[in-house]
Amino acid sequence: MRSTPLAVGAVLITLSTGVMAASKSQPVAVEVGPAVSFAPGNVRITSHVEPAVANRMLLLVVESDSHYSSSELPLEGDQAPRSHSFFLKNLPAGEYEVVATLRTESGTVKVVRQRFQVLENGASGQ
Repeated sequence: MRSTPLAVGAVLITLSTGVMAASKSQPVAVEVGPAVSFAPGNVRITSHVEPAVANRMLLLVVESDSHYSSSELPLEGDQAPRSHSFFLKNLPAGEYEVVATLRTESGTVKVVRQRFQVLENGASGQ
């Protein structure tokens, strides 16, 4: 029996759609959904930051061979929201990496990475 990209994608999405929350031991986390989609891809990226007085900035970078975007979010220490979400639409096929960098007032940096994939749409003219 042959696996189709749709079946593989459904399994990957099912396996990777857990809610992620930052904790004191891991002050920043990133959740991407869906982990696999078809071009043009639409994804939601949610960052989770454990509130702390020293938190000053969160930098989110999304890139692949054909795409780059970034967003810098100022944080107001322990008063900042725990989560930030944004959507990327109409992404071309490719393998993507999300890098979240949390910076504190003392210059400490915490980095987390998450990957997702946008597959070519195989429905064209078979």
